[in-house]
Amino acid sequence: MYIARTVEISLQSSLQPGMKLEVANKHNVDTYWVATTIATCGQLLLLRYCGYEDDRRADFWCDVMTADLHPVGWCTQNGKVLMPPDAIKEKYSDWTDFLIRDLTGSRTVPAKLLEGPLRGKNAVDLITVDSLIELQDGQSPFQFWIVSVVENVGGRLRLRYAGLEETETYDQWLFYLDCRLRPVGWCQENKYQLEPPAEISSLKTTSEWRTALTTALTEAEKHSLPMEVFKDHADLREHSFTVGMKLEAVDQREPATICPATITKVFNHHFVQVTLDDLSPEPHNTAMLCHADSLGILPVQWCLKNGVHLTPPKGYSNPDFDWADYQKQCGAEAAPECCFRNASCSRAFMKSMMLEAVNPQNPAEICVASVTLVKGRLMWLFFEGTLENCLKGKSCPP
Repeated sequence: MYIARTVEISLQSSLQPGMKLEVANKHNVDTYWVATTIATCGQLLLLRYCGYEDDRRADFWCDVMTADLHPVGWCTQNGKVLMPPDAIKEKYSDWTDFLIRDLTGSRTVPAKLLEGPLRGKNAVDLITVDSLIELQDGQSPFQFWIVSVVENVGGRLRLRYAGLEETETYDQWLFYLDCRLRPVGWCQENKYQLEPPAEISSLKTTSEWRTALTTALTEAEKHSLPMEVFKDHADLREHSFTVGMKLEAVDQREPATICPATITKVFNHHFVQVTLDDLSPEPHNTAMLCHADSLGILPVQWCLKNGVHLTPPKGYSNPDFDWADYQKQCGAEAAPECCFRNASCSRAFMKSMMLEAVNPQNPAEICVASVTLVKGRLMWLFFEGTLENCLKGKSCPP
């Protein structure tokens, strides 16, 4: 679960520091000049006219909803005059040459963020109902399928698979910054497969799935999701896991439980398969698609060092679990500490703090919860009004 940092990001404006735009010249009526975005605060922008370099004295705030703002190139297209402010007009003899150099390689504000229904909206607000996105398969990192947004609750997206518009049985909830979400067209660019997940593939014929995909791609071309939605997606760092390494992992079926686990497959430099250990005669393999910064994976001995109970694998014969004996029994090595990031990060959460949290048994439900324990980047929550405890991960800065 994403906490704090990703929520902070979701509240930021789609207009980012460094972006350039054309703004009305404050002291020369009917003229404009290029400005750089210095900072944003909601729909407020702190701007600096180009040519002032590092001089902050003339910086000014404006409201994107009411100010006379336009994308770079608007003046030329509309026959308006570009003129530097009086205070700096003698600074350069050739302002055209200056602008060419200043704008080369820079980011300009897209026109759709300064006009029309998207004006002044942050990235979360750009995701509307019926928006289309590519969703990575939960088990195969090279397989995606198109989903439509059914609900957007503060960046938490309820997603429905293309072709299953008539049922909500397979709907999923993901935060819009989840690494499994990509803009439509990303798969084709990266030569990945667009195929329905195995859990739903038998619900339709191959022809029906093909028709659903064609329809979704056509709709995506007509109403493409602004790329600003994906501007804050963090790049996954490369992992250093190898097949057979041991670790500890949160059981996704019972999120208050941590168990021994094994790296059972390495897909590429970014994704691995983690399987909870099961020594019973008829093991039930619980496998998870993970990356280096997945919140539910921890180094061997993490539970021991933090005073947290580690649930032995099913079928484990000894009453007390011991990692040294278990590794000797399995003939396996522990994943090195360097494979894991921010294992000790707490982000200032403390016991007894109150917050709102997603119910892991019903992702559509957000409940009042209290923090009962904090250990490193994990914390345990008690959902008020229930008898349910749950373990959550906290996203931490690199």
